[in-house]
Amino acid sequence: MLENNTGKEIAFAPPSAKGTMFGILLLVVAVAGYVFFARPLADELSVLETSLVVQNTALEKVKADMTKLDEAEKSLELSTDIERNVSLDQIPDKMQQDAVIRDLITIAENYEIDLKSISFSKGSGPNDNIGSLRISAIFEGNYLDLTDFLEGLEQNDRLFKVESINVQISQLALSDIERANFSLNIQTFFQQ
Repeated sequence: MLENNTGKEIAFAPPSAKGTMFGILLLVVAVAGYVFFARPLADELSVLETSLVVQNTALEKVKADMTKLDEAEKSLELSTDIERNVSLDQIPDKMQQDAVIRDLITIAENYEIDLKSISFSKGSGPNDNIGSLRISAIFEGNYLDLTDFLEGLEQNDRLFKVESINVQISQLALSDIERANFSLNIQTFFQQ
């Protein structure tokens, strides 16, 4: 090429077809790489991003529940496992009518009170998570018997709330001894 150029002009060689072919081949390889490798990775990345959003939503819900539990614990001032267990004893996770009957009979026997009758009905609790069991108990005795029975209710592990006390006084026919029939409306609670 330089041999034919005798003058002072610079001669340019005609463009080579090899460079163009190499460029086109490189472009085809890039498009094929995108179609076969990058596109499936992009689809998989999209699925992973969706999964991450779902898991973050679940995590936020768990965090909110934990915050509620922490607030409830602080409001109840529960700091030890023993206090938590005592709280669960006061408001058990089921109604347990048989345990309520046993408790009332035991309290009556401990304070030598003649329990005449017990009746139950299911009531509504203070909120949706807590139900109530309404109890009507009738016993015969005097004022000291009533205070003893109320003391026994206070000392019981299960929470009993006395809503009302009705008294009917009667006098024995042969003597001046007065007896009273006490009717108590009591409420106890359970977790729903």
